[in-house]
Amino acid sequence: MPMLPVPAPVLTRFDATLEKRAVAPIQRADYKKWLRYFLDFCGKYPVPKARADRVRLFIDKLREKRQIPFQQNQAAHAVSLYFKMQRKREPPVADFNKGTFGDILSNFVPK
Repeated sequence: MPMLPVPAPVLTRFDATLEKRAVAPIQRADYKKWLRYFLDFCGKYPVPKARADRVRLFIDKLREKRQIPFQQNQAAHAVSLYFKMQRKREPPVADFNKGTFGDILSNFVPK
């Protein structure tokens, strides 16, 4: 199954978060890539409920894929900003054939 894009409303909010957190414009495309990879990872693999465990497993997968430590740290930071963004507002609902990202995003809403 091909990797789906991050829903536009989520990406718009994530862009605003990157700007607010002063992430350098030259790095923003990479941050968006890491968010997309993370959401895809969570859709493909069984992930625990705890956010820290999800991030740890994601970074372990990046390490397996021979991503360098700088990229691993950047990915972890991107995901942490995504989680902070989620705590501030409910995420927009995305319906990709009644599943995938819509279901994935619902796992990140604080209970």
